[in-house]
Formats: sequence, structure tokens, C-alpha cells
Amino acid sequence: MSATSTILLGTMTGKLAVAAVFGLLILLLILLPSSVRKMLKEEQLPWWRRTRLWAMVIAAIQVIVYLTFG
Repeated sequence: MSATSTILLGTMTGKLAVAAVFGLLILLLILLPSSVRKMLKEEQLPWWRRTRLWAMVIAAIQVIVYLTFG
């Protein structure tokens, strides 16, 4: 394996690792226990005021940007 392919493999592995961390964050937010959801009282809020929703949106955007431009 050449040095160039080793470097490319390393950067791709890093990109996938960062994307996996954000993916796990999104999964955690989706699977948040109902007791925590009740504590946040997000069911009564309109969609644009839900913190958990915006955290998932921002994490998804970060994954897309990092995999595209990182």
C-alpha cells in the first residue's frame, strides 16, 4: 500500500468515525426515554420550539457537511 492510499484511508476512517458519533447522537435523541420527554414537556410545544428536534436537525446537517467537505 502506498503512502497516498494510507493517508486517504486514514482520512476516510476519521470522517466515518465523526459521522458515526453524530449518528449515535441522533439515535440517542430519537430513542430518548418517555420519562425524559415528559420532563422536557416537548409534547405541548409547537415543532419549531422543540429542542430535541433541532438537535437532531443540526447533528444531521453536521454529518452531511463533514462527509461532503471534511
